[in-house]
Amino acid sequence: MKLVSDYGFSILLAALVIFLAYKVGQIKPSASADTKNKDATRVRQTIERDVWLFDAICRMYLGKWERISSMGNRRELDVDTRNALYELVARDIRQFAFEGRLPIWGKFAPLALWHRTDSEFWEYHGVDWSSFLLNDPKKLRVTKYMLKHQSTVMSQLMTSRVKVDELCESEYYRAMHFGNDANALRIVVGHGDKFDHIVANQYGVHHTKRLGIKNTGSKRITNCIFYRKYLSFGNDQERVCLTESFSLDSEEVRYVDVALFNETKDLPHANHLIALTLPPGSGGYWDAHLMAPRLPPDRRHVLSFEVTSTDTQSAEAHCEVWIDEAGKLCLDHL
Repeated sequence: MKLVSDYGFSILLAALVIFLAYKVGQIKPSASADTKNKDATRVRQTIERDVWLFDAICRMYLGKWERISSMGNRRELDVDTRNALYELVARDIRQFAFEGRLPIWGKFAPLALWHRTDSEFWEYHGVDWSSFLLNDPKKLRVTKYMLKHQSTVMSQLMTSRVKVDELCESEYYRAMHFGNDANALRIVVGHGDKFDHIVANQYGVHHTKRLGIKNTGSKRITNCIFYRKYLSFGNDQERVCLTESFSLDSEEVRYVDVALFNETKDLPHANHLIALTLPPGSGGYWDAHLMAPRLPPDRRHVLSFEVTSTDTQSAEAHCEVWIDEAGKLCLDHL
C-alpha cells in the first residue's frame, strides 16, 4: 500500500514540475507552429515568380518599371547605351543570379514546367545578348557560357518583382556603376527659353546662350563641376571652371551661361564682341579690364566643354559660336 502511495506521489510531483516549467516558458506552447507556418508563407510570397526577366533588366537600367523605348528599333541604341546594356545583360544578371541575389525561373522546353535555377547553374550559363535585342520577353534565353556555337538551354525567363526592387535598393547595387548610371551625365545643346536668355534695356539687347547639364541616370549625382576646356580663338587650351560644385537628381537639368552678345546695332557705345563666362565669383562674364579672350563676331569659334563628377563618368560637348547675318548670337553642336 505504501508502494502505491509513493508511486502516486511521484506522478503528482512530475506533473507539478511539468506545469511549472510550462508557466515559466521552458516548454513552448504549440501555437509556435502556426507562427512558423506564417513565416514560411511570407518567405514564399517574397520570391513569387511574377515578372519577365526582360522587364526586370529594363527596370535595372532605367531605375523604374518601364520598357526601354528605343528597344523597339535596336538601331536607335547609341554606343553608350548599347555597351551599358550589354554589360548588364551578359555580365551583371549572371553575377546576381550566381550570388543568389536574383531568383530566375525558366523552361527547358516550350511545354515544360517552370524550373527555378540554382547558383551553380550560372557558373556555366548566361543570358544571351542577341535574344535581348529581339525586344520580346518570351524570347529571352539562356545559353551555355562562352561556347562558340550557342544553342538555347532555357527560355521564357522570369523573376520576382519584389526581389528585383530589393536588389535595386540595396547598398550593394548602389555601389555598382552599370546601366545608364555609368554614363549618366550629358551636356545638352538646344534652343528656346531655357537655352536663350534675352534682356533688353537702355544699353541694348543682351542675348545669353546656355548649355544644359542633364542627369540621364536613375540615381542622384553629386560633385558636378562644369568646365570650358578649349577655345579655338588663340588656340586657348586652358581648363576654366565655370561653376561651383552642384548635384543633379535623376532627369534633372541645370542650365549654365556660356556666352553673351549685345545684339543692338544702333548703339555706337555698345560692345559688339562675344563675351564668355568667367569662373564663379569673377562677375560672370569677361569685362574690359581683364586681359582675357573676347571673340570677334566676324568668324565662327569652336568651344569645348566638359562636366565631371565623382559618381559617374565625365561628358564632353564640342560647339560652335557665331553671329549670324541678322546679328543674332548662335551656338550649336560642332
